Amino acid sequence: MVGTVSDEPAMSAPGPLPPRPTAPWLRVDSLRVRIAAAVVVVAVLVSVVLAVVHSGSSQPDYSSVPAPCALISPATVAKLLPDPTRTPESMFASSTYHAGSCKWASSAGGQDRTLVAQAFVFDSSSSITAARQAYSGSLSVFGCHCQGVTVSTRPLPGLGDQATAFYITAGPDATVATAPNAAFPGTSLLVRSSNAEIALTYDVTVRGTALAPATGPLTGMISMAQDILDGLAQPSAVASVPVSPEPHYAAPRDACPLITAATLAAYAPGATVRPAPAGSAPSCSWGSKSNSVLLTISAFPDAVTARQNYQVDAQANSRSISGETVTGSAWMPDLGEEATAIFQTRSASGQGVAMIVWSGNVEISLWYAATARPAPDRATLLAGGIAMARDVLAGLNP
Repeated sequence: MVGTVSDEPAMSAPGPLPPRPTAPWLRVDSLRVRIAAAVVVVAVLVSVVLAVVHSGSSQPDYSSVPAPCALISPATVAKLLPDPTRTPESMFASSTYHAGSCKWASSAGGQDRTLVAQAFVFDSSSSITAARQAYSGSLSVFGCHCQGVTVSTRPLPGLGDQATAFYITAGPDATVATAPNAAFPGTSLLVRSSNAEIALTYDVTVRGTALAPATGPLTGMISMAQDILDGLAQPSAVASVPVSPEPHYAAPRDACPLITAATLAAYAPGATVRPAPAGSAPSCSWGSKSNSVLLTISAFPDAVTARQNYQVDAQANSRSISGETVTGSAWMPDLGEEATAIFQTRSASGQGVAMIVWSGNVEISLWYAATARPAPDRATLLAGGIAMARDVLAGLNP
């Protein structure tokens, strides 16, 4: 029986920041695999059960993960997201656990609402211990009082064996490299039951931005978590639901037409195109005295590989290096399947935003910068980066 809880956040005592998260979807080289994402989600997943001790006489309750987009009933989802699309997201395979991920997305009233749910069922002689360890590591990541992040937590007795809700707000200086929970703005719910771990993140943003996400209603998310637990316990009772499959794109021969003239005129007026040399990877750049834009498209054989490369690149771009200073980052679940905007100051091209986007078997890398002074504010840079990335996704047309 789920306990009665309030929707009001409650602050918890600061917890330690582990040197390396242990949950398979919260590895340091990922943003969220959301969760993530992310903020969380890995370049190469390895088992967390290689060195665990057998859990004793307890027997695991779950054996598999049914179709993840059917684990939450449409009626339950509809209470938080009107008329959503459902998209299963590719996950890394493992011999020690089963996993599934689904994203629900809805746009209404000028808001983008996104729900991501992931379920992991551990499968070994020490599966319950492995799930406990994964949950403990996830607690440390989600609850991290990291630089630039405000977080409050609320234990939820009565939901599974262990459950905690998180209310996370990422400030303008937060980066996913130093604050992994910056990739999960909004409300997240983490649950362990026997040998399973599930996580949900609910995010609401103003259309076209990644700023100031609102917290989600906790009671609705608890109902979703209970749906998932019921579905894991009785996989044969999980009904099929319509889903939007992950897109599969062919690599474009020419990347230059993918950003429309109208978008360039709005955010990089007067910029002239500079096509990539023949035979190179699909890319294009535009430049003027005031702005510069660089676009690169990377197509992979499958979505799993694309997601892996996206996570590695987003993590790498979130760290300052010589000549490039990272000033903040934002996770955008409503752009492609997952995206990260990373604000940087580069000695060669001024202040700008690096957009790293994953969609199906493609990774989009885009740099949009202002070279003139005074530089536009962060919101303007982000709006331009989002508009260009949306143009590219529309132009790829699977």
